[in-house]
Amino acid sequence: MTVQKKQQLLFSGLVFIHTMVCILAGAINWFNQFMIVPIAGAFTISIVYTKLTKKWYWVASAVIPFYLVFVPFSIQYGSSYPIWIVGLLCCTLTILLLRMRYRSVSVVGIVVAIAILGRFFFMPSYFAFLDTEKNPEKYQLENVNIKDSADKNISFAELRGKIILVDIWNSGCGICIEKFPELQKLYEKYKADSNIKVLALDIPIDRPGDRELVQKQAAPYSFPKLFFANKNEADKLYINGVPLILIFDRNMKCRYAGGLNTGMNIFIGNAERIIENLKQEP
Repeated sequence: MTVQKKQQLLFSGLVFIHTMVCILAGAINWFNQFMIVPIAGAFTISIVYTKLTKKWYWVASAVIPFYLVFVPFSIQYGSSYPIWIVGLLCCTLTILLLRMRYRSVSVVGIVVAIAILGRFFFMPSYFAFLDTEKNPEKYQLENVNIKDSADKNISFAELRGKIILVDIWNSGCGICIEKFPELQKLYEKYKADSNIKVLALDIPIDRPGDRELVQKQAAPYSFPKLFFANKNEADKLYINGVPLILIFDRNMKCRYAGGLNTGMNIFIGNAERIIENLKQEP
C-alpha cells in the first residue's frame, strides 16, 4: 500500500470516528455532548494538521461531515444550538492557533479547558434559561383548593407575608422524583426560617392507587407534601408540564416559574439566589 493510500485511509478513518463520537455523545446527554464535540474536533484537526496535511480546507473537511448531519437536526428541533455553534468556533480556533504555530498539545488543552468550563457553567444556565417562563405572574394559588396529607384544606392566602417555593409534580413524572433530593436540601436550608416555605404540591392522576403511590414516592423526604383537591383544581393554573417550580414573594406574586435549579454553577433561575433576593425586598 502506498503512502498516499495510507494517508487517505487514515483521513477517512478520522472523519468517521469524529462523526460517530460526536453523534453518539448525544446518547449520554446534551451537557456532555457539548463538551465532547469541541474536544473531538480539536483532536481530529490536530492529528490531520500534524500528520497528514496543513492545507486548511482539508483540515476543516475532517470535521465538516458531523456538522452537515447535526446542524439541520438542531435547527429543526431548535434545542441544541450551543453544541454546534461552540463546536464550530473551537474548530476554527484550533485551525487558527495551529497555523500560528502553536503546539498541538497547547491548542488541544485550550479547547479542552473551554469545553469543560462550558459544560459545567454555560450549559446548565442555558437550559435553566430555556425552562424559565417569561410570565410567571399568571400563576395564582390563593383561590385553588389544596389539601394536606391528612386531607385538611390548606389556604395559601394564610401564607401571605412569606416567601414560598412550590414544587408542582405528579406520580408519573420520573424527573420530578429525581429532583426530590435537591428539593429536600433546599427545604433543610430554610426550614428554620419561618418566613420561607418550601413544599411539594401533587397533581392527581386519574388512576387507581395514585394517592398511595404519591405517598410512597415522597415518603423518604420531610418537606411538606400538599395535594390539589382534584385535577380540576390543578387545571385552573393551566400548567403545561411538570416538574414546575413556582416561587412567590411576600405579596403572593409569582416571581419565578421554571425548573428547580440550585447548583452554584447555575446563574439563571437559581432558586437559592431568587429566595435570597426576595428576602432583601421590603
